[in-house]
Amino acid sequence: MARVRILLTGANGQLGRLFCAVIETAFPHVEVVKATRHTAWTLARPLAGMAALGAIDAVVHLAAPTPAGHVRDYGETVDLACAAQSVAQALGARLIVMSSQAVYGAPRGHAFRETDPIAPQNDYGRAKAAMEAALDPDCLILRLGNVVGTDQLGRNLRSGETIQLDRFAEGFPVRSYIGPMTLCRVLVGLAHAKETGVYNLAAPVPVEMGALVAAFGGQWHAGPLRAGPAVIALDVSKIAAIVSFSAQENLPLEMVTQFTGLAAALGATS
Repeated sequence: MARVRILLTGANGQLGRLFCAVIETAFPHVEVVKATRHTAWTLARPLAGMAALGAIDAVVHLAAPTPAGHVRDYGETVDLACAAQSVAQALGARLIVMSSQAVYGAPRGHAFRETDPIAPQNDYGRAKAAMEAALDPDCLILRLGNVVGTDQLGRNLRSGETIQLDRFAEGFPVRSYIGPMTLCRVLVGLAHAKETGVYNLAAPVPVEMGALVAAFGGQWHAGPLRAGPAVIALDVSKIAAIVSFSAQENLPLEMVTQFTGLAAALGATS
């Protein structure tokens, strides 16, 4: 299998550490060149020392302030992405940028499609929307759903909390998730793909959150009845046309197993 060299920004972040752990575990043909605030090459000086990076097939840009980091200022989001774009262009490498489902905002009565107008409702989503607008059209932007184990639900479950799930007229919450190994497999596969533009990214089948809690071995109870839709999901038919997903990768237990199987990375994702 051909070697793949990926320059990974945000390598010390939650997703970055999981990505590196997955690559070391399952993708021996992939070399990750890590970029953090503390490595010799950094986004703070994107074009300085770039020659030392060598040949890079793809820049995977994860570096950005996130709600998990308890930040209040997302102003770096656009600058970091533009720096990553400058580097990718100078290296002649493909650029894959991680955005978020948060750009869509309020539910629309259907699974969010890439063609839907975006209307983010919080600072994180607005920063991601501004980032998308600042990038050239020849990159690949992935509007990511929830990654199992890395969201607030996963953190609460790992701390042993009993989870309260709100009730809606049509049932309990259903959301778009993806397992960390599936996510990394997709990113590696996209490193040499030709597609550009915006793509939603999650497993094709949305997940019942009660089933996800059960897969973690956790406990939950019903919360108050609330207005609004129980199902808030991403339409991933566009990316599913270029990337295959197995039926197993849609299962909550498989997603949780992927996360818990990365034992070496668990401490980095708390």
